[in-house]
Amino acid sequence: MQKEKSIQKEKFSSVLLFVVVVGGTMVLGFLSGMLSGASAGYDGYARPPLTPPDTTFSVVWPVLYFLTGISFYLMLTTIVEQKNLAAKRASIIIWAVQLALNLMWPFLFFALDLKTVAFIVSTVMTVCVLAVVVMDFFYCKPAAWLNIPYLIWLAFATYLGMYIALYN
Repeated sequence: MQKEKSIQKEKFSSVLLFVVVVGGTMVLGFLSGMLSGASAGYDGYARPPLTPPDTTFSVVWPVLYFLTGISFYLMLTTIVEQKNLAAKRASIIIWAVQLALNLMWPFLFFALDLKTVAFIVSTVMTVCVLAVVVMDFFYCKPAAWLNIPYLIWLAFATYLGMYIALYN
């Protein structure tokens, strides 16, 4: 009976952590976009030829926040051998840094109109996520794979940001 309670408590803790990490990532991303006035004035910018329709962003970002949230949960909960502990720790720290940069980006780009700074931040985020993917392959391949769509989108968003910074 005691063992069953312990297992139930462990499962509840795991589900709670999943909800907090994934839900928190999604809520923070949503709030960052809403509070920064994301998309305000975007229509007036000269945009590159590969720019997708505006509605694409409101579909893609929640999916990416969901995937990267799951990835972060896996990064946190995967038990690793001692030899991979440094990669796990570095990956978690770099993931947190890229999330902070991601949350700042809409404020830099939309609210403060700092297009060049936003482009630099986007470039740093892309490098951070690339580093996370590489490190995650050492100890948690599913976490690495979940971040690949995010990495591809960030590289594309960096291209969009570079064009907008140069031509506006």
